[in-house]
Amino acid sequence: MIPGSHVSSTSDGIGAEHAVTIHAGMGDVLAMRPLISHASGSSVEGTQRHRRILHLEFAADEKLPNGVEWHDFVSSAAFLGKP
Repeated sequence: MIPGSHVSSTSDGIGAEHAVTIHAGMGDVLAMRPLISHASGSSVEGTQRHRRILHLEFAADEKLPNGVEWHDFVSSAAFLGKP
């Protein structure tokens, strides 16, 4: 990942020459901001290991701009079990 690339959709961060490798073990979870510049290593032919991606979106408001709609919206109160 490139440090600083999460600042905005147009940010290149501090540059690809400063890219950092993050290693995760089996069963580990890596949480990151979606805007961060990142890549995964190439898959090795015949590998039995597979990546699983779970993309979660969080927002404070049920209303989204430009006619975009949530498939499901769960309020933070409902998520936390509050009335």
